[in-house]
Amino acid sequence: MATIAWGRAALRRGGGFVGRQRELAELADLVGGRACVVSVVGVGGIGKTAFVDAFAGLARSGGCTVVRVDGRDVEPSGPALLAELAPKIGADASDLDSVVDRLHRLRAPRVLIIDTFERQRLADSFLRDQLAPRLDPDDTVVLVGRDRLIRAWFTDPGLAGRIAAIELGPLDEPEALEYLRRQGLDGSDARRAARVACGHPLALSVAAELVRDGRDPSAADATAGSIVEQLALDYLTTVPDPHTRQTLEASSVLRRVTESLMGAILPGAAPSEVVDRIAALPFVDVGPDGLVVHDVIREAIARRLAAVAPDRYQACRRAAWYQLRAEMQAVPISALWRYTADLLYLLEVPELREGFFPSDHQPLGVERARPGDAEAIVAITRAHCGPAEAAALRAWWERAPELFVVCRDDAGDVLGYGITLAASALPPGIARHDPVAAAWESDLRRAVPGTETLFLRRLLDREVGEANCPSRIAFGLDLKRSYMEMRPRLRYLYMCGADPGEFTWCPALGFDHQEELGVTLDGQRFETWRLDMGPESVDGWLARLAAEGMGMADAAADVFRADDRELVLPDGQRCHLTPLEHGVMEVLARRSGRPASRADLLAEVWGFDSDATSNVVDTVVVGLRRKLGEHRDLIETVRGVGYRYRAPRLSP
Repeated sequence: MATIAWGRAALRRGGGFVGRQRELAELADLVGGRACVVSVVGVGGIGKTAFVDAFAGLARSGGCTVVRVDGRDVEPSGPALLAELAPKIGADASDLDSVVDRLHRLRAPRVLIIDTFERQRLADSFLRDQLAPRLDPDDTVVLVGRDRLIRAWFTDPGLAGRIAAIELGPLDEPEALEYLRRQGLDGSDARRAARVACGHPLALSVAAELVRDGRDPSAADATAGSIVEQLALDYLTTVPDPHTRQTLEASSVLRRVTESLMGAILPGAAPSEVVDRIAALPFVDVGPDGLVVHDVIREAIARRLAAVAPDRYQACRRAAWYQLRAEMQAVPISALWRYTADLLYLLEVPELREGFFPSDHQPLGVERARPGDAEAIVAITRAHCGPAEAAALRAWWERAPELFVVCRDDAGDVLGYGITLAASALPPGIARHDPVAAAWESDLRRAVPGTETLFLRRLLDREVGEANCPSRIAFGLDLKRSYMEMRPRLRYLYMCGADPGEFTWCPALGFDHQEELGVTLDGQRFETWRLDMGPESVDGWLARLAAEGMGMADAAADVFRADDRELVLPDGQRCHLTPLEHGVMEVLARRSGRPASRADLLAEVWGFDSDATSNVVDTVVVGLRRKLGEHRDLIETVRGVGYRYRAPRLSP
């Protein structure tokens, strides 16, 4: 078993890093055998990223292989994490076997750091259930974030005794003064900034900026978040340059700051100058695809803008939405997540935004049920279901136990369970035993060919059944993981329940009550709610919800009406489509902004496996363009490939 060959002298050489010597030594001691997973936790702005950066440098100098991933920049799913890791370690492919095999050929000890782990909540089960069990004794995963690990990490039999945690707190007074000295502040100025910031590194940086500008930072209460928020507002309201103030306010509505987005929000300014102005601020980081204002500061400024200038706040968000939607039409699937995340930051539907990016710690995790969970699942079913529903759920367990997911308490006992699956994974014959499954299976004939459907058959908690509770919240998060892994083909979601009071949120998110799919079991009515995300899958659905929240119509979603088999042109004219026109338009709309080859169109619409008769595609496209009239350019010819559909150019 390898150990890190550094000593106290190496720790003292920490370069520009200040303090944290005890925590650095503790983490070094854990790497290479004592722990396979280490959680580094701390409040926002406490210096977690600087800490792991310092650790990574020291670890490499001590002979470690260190691979670092920033959770802000990666789609929160297992496949996306593997795709991010593969080129970093030189793996030939991005599947789990290839990545793990390549990782184990690298020099030991090996450290995988995932920073901003709170943004990877949806990938938690992948890391816990699939990656961590395959680690060697010389491998350590360091998960860096604001929240402690969920209980499932500690109740997993394969990880017992191999999980550790390090919590970062404020710097002490000598460390805070040294931190300020390295930022060019000394003497009474440094003491004044340190007194206000209470050892919080981000607060120290903002306070130092205020003092350097001759402004007086005001004291806040003792919580780290409120200190940073107060200092951020001090900075905003006292900055003498109105252009900087306007720029900060505009950037506060964005997840990431880019020239194109700032140009859309502030059309009278030079985008490059605006971005340079933001980049110079002490609480802004440079990311791989834009600048990132620290979220504690960004959120404080956004709240103030929404309160004191609501019209300007909405105008900034709307301009950002139009620009993002325009850019989304041209990016490949591999880059689409960053735009989806950007739209989520514009979304003011708490149920949905929290479902992707929870702001509070969620203690429970979701994992696949084990054979030994059968007794607990039966007990929960009996407690909350009548005989007919219990028999239907028992049929699911007997035919497909792998479709069951569970939450566990601290003792490892089952708190609740759910049944989630892609429609293509329906167990053969289940419709004969479950009337709900029979109704859903028959309704699948409505689905657009080539799309996927997700079923959420049941969620039951041990204590409260289907009522809202921590286990239901955890299952909801896991469902969002399925969304991400199944996109861009995922289009439909079915769910059912017996208590209508637990589904009042459905209409706001676009779910339709399917009264004709309801069934009665044990004298109780089980209603179905169905979501059609549209041809752009998860990304288009979220864009529409964001637009609706800002009082806008999503023009791009209105041109092609798949269910009505017609085009609705920007001028309001409606054109009926033949079956072949509908099929071609469906494929093009589903890939909006990306080309579809003639071979793909032939395979998906005609069922041909070659392009020998590709002229039939061209003939149908000619007909579509004729119906589009002056909007015929919405279907573009991609030379040597096929065709591409671009939604109408959006303008505020």
